[in-house]
Amino acid sequence: MGQIWNVADPTHGSNRRFAANGGIGEPSQPRGEEASGTAASWPAEAPPTIVPARAGGAHAREYRSRGARSTGLTSRGVILLLGVATTLAGLVGSILFGHRNALFGITFAVVAALCALSVRRRDLAVAVIAPPIVYCVAIVVVSLVDARHLAGGFFSRETFYVADAFVTGAPAMWVGTGLAALLAALRRLSGPSGRRR
Repeated sequence: MGQIWNVADPTHGSNRRFAANGGIGEPSQPRGEEASGTAASWPAEAPPTIVPARAGGAHAREYRSRGARSTGLTSRGVILLLGVATTLAGLVGSILFGHRNALFGITFAVVAALCALSVRRRDLAVAVIAPPIVYCVAIVVVSLVDARHLAGGFFSRETFYVADAFVTGAPAMWVGTGLAALLAALRRLSGPSGRRR
């Protein structure tokens, strides 16, 4: 009969018998248990917890979808950014050049497009509806400074200036609104709902 060695098994807290021929025997008892004649008890191992891959993937997709919808400018941010940038451009043009110039229309169109690109996906409609309204409000604000050189009373000057601004500035207003609508439509079609359709 071959020689047998007792080797400690750290995974079970007991010893295993290794025979000289390479075979593995039964686990040996600790010395105290050998003296008492009791058998070594093996600790029960809890079964591993299995998480379904589909459930985890669904939760991850839902989390990413919520994150994509919640990032970007809010509807108030779009109105505030577009209104402040357009009004400042009009005031700067009036102060530096004596009259509202092309800087007003260019700033409006560029900022309207940027707002359509950076607004939250659920607020894309605001990026399309807000530009013409903001343009009208900015014209009225700029007219308070830019219409002072016109003759007549306050209301006649304001009426003439605003009417002229809508006629001469209509291309800029429609270009900015059209760019915002086009970019918003592209973002809507490239989103998850658009790809599913």
